[in-house]
Amino acid sequence: MRNNNQKVIRRLSQRSMKHSRMRNLFAVAAITLTCMLFTVLASMGIGMMQVTQEQTMREVGTKAHAGLKNVTKEQMDRIVADDRVKSYSWNILVGRVENVIRRNGEIRLAQGEEELENSFIELEEGMLPQAEDDIVADTIVMDELGVPHQLGEKMTLEFSFLGETVTKTFTVCGWYEGDRIGMASQLYVSQAYWDTLRNGMTDEDFAAWGKENVTENGTGLYQVNLYFENARNIEERILSVIRDAGYEPETEVNYGVNWAYMTNRAENIDFSSALLLGAAAVIVLVTGYLIIYNIFQISITQDIRFYGLLKTLGTTKRQLQRLI
Repeated sequence: MRNNNQKVIRRLSQRSMKHSRMRNLFAVAAITLTCMLFTVLASMGIGMMQVTQEQTMREVGTKAHAGLKNVTKEQMDRIVADDRVKSYSWNILVGRVENVIRRNGEIRLAQGEEELENSFIELEEGMLPQAEDDIVADTIVMDELGVPHQLGEKMTLEFSFLGETVTKTFTVCGWYEGDRIGMASQLYVSQAYWDTLRNGMTDEDFAAWGKENVTENGTGLYQVNLYFENARNIEERILSVIRDAGYEPETEVNYGVNWAYMTNRAENIDFSSALLLGAAAVIVLVTGYLIIYNIFQISITQDIRFYGLLKTLGTTKRQLQRLI
């Protein structure tokens, strides 16, 4: 015979909650703190991964997903025309500074401000080179050469270009804070100086010179930074893009993959490392489950006798569930 006892169940539930108010508050607080603990752990882990990724990018010297090494303008134009390449920037290696001892210095021609931004370079003062004797330098090279951090200061550099030693006095038109994490300091000259220096030589001439003189390989050629839609399967994408442009990777066109990206590392992770990370994740999940489960268990253990008495009095399973 059915009867309407929902009001009775509701009243029992409310009085039970009032009777165990402090215990319930502690249980809720413990569960909340446990959830917050794992949220903080997850946030710290993600933050550490991002910091590590950026530090590695600074060491590599670029934010780009991949890069083309020592290519001609024709090769660059054909490759970047692929729809999978979302954006790109380039620089040309002019030479390596020889009168700076404590730091590797590379003289380059930059495409523009985008190239500097991709290389973690932000000018403190000044602008990109325009005149033939303009140069952008970092504070590390300026300090070694005794040049004040001011615009208009003179800087004399010596570098080798196609087998000849070139000595040139430049005027600082811009400077930026040097980063010792990077492998080398980048110094940027103007298009006007590059046109004068190369004296009509073509990309093919520089490529031929690089094959015969390995120590100066890359001089006068384009170094291209490529960005795809995301950082997944970077190596597969760059290989496919190069081949679709009609070139053979490593044989005709050299390339590099930015190993700083965590997604790229995850794709190439070895089995033992993946097993270790999986085991750590399982331990964290099981620990969280056991903590919350035990909190509930301790809370309900004290009410088992109460629920048993209700069961003895004829309370149904559905009524007990509604009460709980």
